[in-house]
Amino acid sequence: MNSSMEDPQAVKDDFENRVARMAVDSQRLKDERHKSFSRTNKSFQKERKFSGFRNFYVANSQFKESEAGHCNSYEAAEYYHKEAARKKQEFLSEIAADEAGAKSP
Repeated sequence: MNSSMEDPQAVKDDFENRVARMAVDSQRLKDERHKSFSRTNKSFQKERKFSGFRNFYVANSQFKESEAGHCNSYEAAEYYHKEAARKKQEFLSEIAADEAGAKSP
């Protein structure tokens, strides 16, 4: 019976070798997936992101130098609110004129 049993030290050594092989294989698989070995170190390149909002940008060249030109500004918001109110008044007056025209004949 003892002749068919494995040596405890051999079992322990095999286990350690298996764990080491799995660690190497898992690291190799990670490197292959993420390709860290093929990428260059880009620490010398300038960071393209900037911190905070530096300035307003123009939405369209048609609106340049006008209140509506600067996106994300209070002036542009106020301009578009005024334009919306003006258009609403135009629509309401047009509807009122159509109703008045329909009732008169």
